[in-house]
Amino acid sequence: MLMNTRRNTRIGVTALTIAMLAGAPASALAQSDRPATTRRASVKAHENLGTYRFVKSSVLTGAEVFNYNDENIGTVTDLIIDRGSGQITQAVIESGAILGMGGKSIAVPFNRLKWDNAEQQFALDMTQERIDRAVEFDPEAWPNLDHTTWTEQIERWWSGADDTPRPYADPWSQSVSEARTERLEGLITDVVRHDVDGNQQVTVRVKTGGGQVHDLLLGPSWFVAGSQAAPMRDDPIKATFATVVRNGDRYNIVSSATIDGKRLTLRDSQGIASWDLPSSSQANTNNASGRFMLMSDLVGARASSASDKDAGEIQNVVIEQNSARVAILGFDPNENFLGLGDEIKCVPWSVASVAPNGTVRIDATDEALSNCEPMPEQLTVLTTESGLSPVYSVFAVPVERFERRSGDNRRTQQSSATTPGHQKRDARSRDTGFFKVFSEGQKIELEGEIEAITSRTLGDASPMRIIKISTDQGSREIVVGPEWYMANQDMPLRKGDRVSVSARKASVEGRTYYAATSITTPDREFAVWNDSEPVWNDG
Repeated sequence: MLMNTRRNTRIGVTALTIAMLAGAPASALAQSDRPATTRRASVKAHENLGTYRFVKSSVLTGAEVFNYNDENIGTVTDLIIDRGSGQITQAVIESGAILGMGGKSIAVPFNRLKWDNAEQQFALDMTQERIDRAVEFDPEAWPNLDHTTWTEQIERWWSGADDTPRPYADPWSQSVSEARTERLEGLITDVVRHDVDGNQQVTVRVKTGGGQVHDLLLGPSWFVAGSQAAPMRDDPIKATFATVVRNGDRYNIVSSATIDGKRLTLRDSQGIASWDLPSSSQANTNNASGRFMLMSDLVGARASSASDKDAGEIQNVVIEQNSARVAILGFDPNENFLGLGDEIKCVPWSVASVAPNGTVRIDATDEALSNCEPMPEQLTVLTTESGLSPVYSVFAVPVERFERRSGDNRRTQQSSATTPGHQKRDARSRDTGFFKVFSEGQKIELEGEIEAITSRTLGDASPMRIIKISTDQGSREIVVGPEWYMANQDMPLRKGDRVSVSARKASVEGRTYYAATSITTPDREFAVWNDSEPVWNDG
């Protein structure tokens, strides 16, 4: 690495990043200068952060799986993720094991699983008989399967579709083969992962010695980020590319590059993509990793900074549940790394790449890593703009968008007689009706000291956790949430704590109550509602 060329601070959010998030083609900025922006500019487009739901992967792995006949059909033992986007594609379920022995492992498309946030378990609309017929999944052998088609084969088995492999159709090959190639040399100033035709791609912005700026599209994020030449900001680059026009947009498509002295071959002389070649061929050329990896391989992986200094390890992984994507890595720095202690730090997935040797490389200077945010004990703090923005701003990258995926993993509506844990779902149904009275209630801000914490039944609802606080206008009773939900949450509220509460006001049985939508203590902030709905209804 050219350590003496690394700048001490990272550049802020660029026009390329903002344009990519808005859906603009990379070439639209091919010759523009880098505008100065502030950190706050990177989060103004994200006003709906309260809808995000974060959970550690350790909560999902180990969770039991029930079908709608209330039969326990197995346990999630691992998750399979796309090493570029961080998308969870499958869950590995061990079914039929007794005392951890004799079970059968199968890979289930993750979007077929329905997460129950209140009971911390999954539901799968499959009978035990069909689970028994599923093709067994061998965790030791799965990386050897074809990295572009094996998940499609699993999807076809579960959907009952034709098992004939689908041909891969790269949209650029013919245009690249017919276009004139050019070469440039410069410094990478930005690395952006963005969507092109439904697939996450990597584009780098390069500034040449003459001051020109070019945007170069490298290829799929899983392939680029999984190579030994994964690009990082401030890396020197030499690239060969062709400019093609597709759907009215111009793209600079790279066929090969040398990034910080490491070779990255992306296309052959006919424009055929390296990721469409046999695994053995691409490994010889790029020393690249396959598309997918196990979550268990990510937890415990060594981590290095942009200077290739061994900085620590990844201790845990935070997933955004609506999008089913890895959001944040819990980075445990070495005790001798810049004098840092043993506090777990937050590293956005968007600045991380997993090298072929399994090491997580973080696109950040040592200084940025030393200043990154500590991992909060309660992840609900991250659902607010004030909680999530600092995680990204220290790395000078925009706050990630976590779009709810199609066919998401929220539980579908089922009758209480056919769903697992139906007694608690009966309670959820009653409580949903109870909280409707607050959804249209007057919004109000309260501040005071907690006088008491009680549990009480209100109307037809289940018992509620209630805090009583003393305010300048007198004492106020605030409903925090149902006891069946609060019992599984880490929300340490104690008598004597000073709190600020955002709430909605309503009358229950002729008495005025306030339903908390968020609670802020001197240490952290808890989101209790997502928009106009309590979090326990979004499960």
